[in-house]
Amino acid sequence: MCRGHLFLGSMPGRFEPLDIFLQTIVTLRVAHVLCLVSDEEIARKSPDYHAAIQRNEIPVKLLECSPKIEPSAMRVPGASRV
Repeated sequence: MCRGHLFLGSMPGRFEPLDIFLQTIVTLRVAHVLCLVSDEEIARKSPDYHAAIQRNEIPVKLLECSPKIEPSAMRVPGASRV
C-alpha cells in the first residue's frame, strides 16, 4: 500500500493561468507531475506551460509516460474533440 494523495487536473495552463497551477502544486505539496502527452501537444495547447518546462521553472519532478501516443492515433469515429 502507498501513502499519499493523488491530485488530478487538466494540462497546466490550458484552462487556467499557469501561475494558479504553480501556486496550487506548491500549496498542496505536490512532488511529481505525470505527463501523458507529447511536448508538441503541450506546446500547442499550453504554450506557457511548455515554455516553463523548457526553462526548468516547474518546481516539481516531471515524469514522462513513454511511449507517448499522439491524440490523432487514438481517434474514435464519431467522437468529438476537446
